Amino acid sequence: MNVISACCQAFLFRLVISLVVFLVPGIPSLYRGLFLIYISDFLDGIFFRINYPTEKEKLNNTYQYHLIDKVTDALNNWLGLMLISSALGSVGLDVIYVALIWRCIGIIMFTQIKSSYVWLLFPDLTKELLLCRYVFGELTPKIFTVVAILKAGYEYYHHFINNQRDFDQSTNLIDGQMWSLYKTR
Repeated sequence: MNVISACCQAFLFRLVISLVVFLVPGIPSLYRGLFLIYISDFLDGIFFRINYPTEKEKLNNTYQYHLIDKVTDALNNWLGLMLISSALGSVGLDVIYVALIWRCIGIIMFTQIKSSYVWLLFPDLTKELLLCRYVFGELTPKIFTVVAILKAGYEYYHHFINNQRDFDQSTNLIDGQMWSLYKTR
């Protein structure tokens, strides 16, 4: 199994289904946008379960998978926001677009340092902010701050407590002290 090939196949699978959903007429824009933002994230996992059931865990722990996954998430979130904006108007979504641009900067940083530490500063806030926008009617600075702190905490738990990845271990942040402190827990 070639990791890059498998990850690219999963990316293409997710991209094709996302583009079909994005382009299919007759489905309301709101539903297509919600699918792209909330549901399409699971398509690569489905692809791996079908095509690489025994290698799924190994693939999910590679740098290549995480890079492709984050790029695909950003693309789907952008397309989804475009559809939701066209269906409901863009009032209150500008903060979400800025958060998405911030995430894209994080993806670029990820390619440079190859570490999930980047997600602590550049978390994907699209899903959470969109939900808060429609639950609370607006995104205040207080709501944004709470969501950002909670999501950074989740990213820390998800990437460093629950899922340890080899490419994170090789990152030499703060002279390697941060990783060695983490490993001793």
